[in-house]
Amino acid sequence: MTHSEEKPQEAVILSRAELSYLMDMLDAHYMVGLDGLGDDPPYFYAGNRESIIQEGRTSLIQRGLVLPGENGSSDRAEGLLMKCVITSFFPDSTLLVVRNIPQLGEQVLIFFRRENYILLHTFPEEFTHRMEPFDHPNQVLDILLDWFPLHQYPKGETHLRMPVGRFEVMQGLAERGEEDAAVGALRDQPLSDDEKLALVRAIENRAISGSFAVLYIRGEEINDAFSMAVLADSRTAWVLGQPDDDPEGLWISVIRVGSDFAMVMRGLIRKWLEEAPG
Repeated sequence: MTHSEEKPQEAVILSRAELSYLMDMLDAHYMVGLDGLGDDPPYFYAGNRESIIQEGRTSLIQRGLVLPGENGSSDRAEGLLMKCVITSFFPDSTLLVVRNIPQLGEQVLIFFRRENYILLHTFPEEFTHRMEPFDHPNQVLDILLDWFPLHQYPKGETHLRMPVGRFEVMQGLAERGEEDAAVGALRDQPLSDDEKLALVRAIENRAISGSFAVLYIRGEEINDAFSMAVLADSRTAWVLGQPDDDPEGLWISVIRVGSDFAMVMRGLIRKWLEEAPG
């Protein structure tokens, strides 16, 4: 690992009540990524909002992470905590990562960037939030390659694009175990028979899959800047994405990856760290 010898910065762990209080204190209306996890605090405390916020405040004061205001002054959050929550609630860009392993189910990572400050937000337990700042983007790369070790697969030469509708037909056939029909749906594609079967079987027998979304945030406006997906069985690994010259989303690119997957992840991180255009 590139930065495995660096000493990680201290992480902040919060309960959902504590997060709810901090959102209220900073007048944050949402946190990117939570609405897709069934863990969005505004929905959580509907009906008992004040008691949840007070519970979170009391807990943070007891932990020494928040200093109570005196003589009408506002509460103050401890330095690292304040950096973490401001980056989480008001990021410039977000990298949302979802991994699905059949035996484990769905897992989520959310990377936030605010100016030059980068942060990983994870969920070690239900309704528990862990925020860990990073010193360098290569630490993000390390985590992505650990979560998706597709760089360990043999590299292939397949790089094709096909209509989304045709791919979805093939994908559905593969997921139902109809191998011959799924391979037949690829008959017009410039692939060898072995590569066609390898793609179909990677979909049918996937051992790991996931998705990546880069979001640019400006105030209340969230723009989906870039997204891609990956899947692999025990033999081959593939990246699925929208071609850069297809803004309408009519086509899908399908690339077999191996050692070059690290380069794919570096490109993804660069997009996340870029300033939003315009």
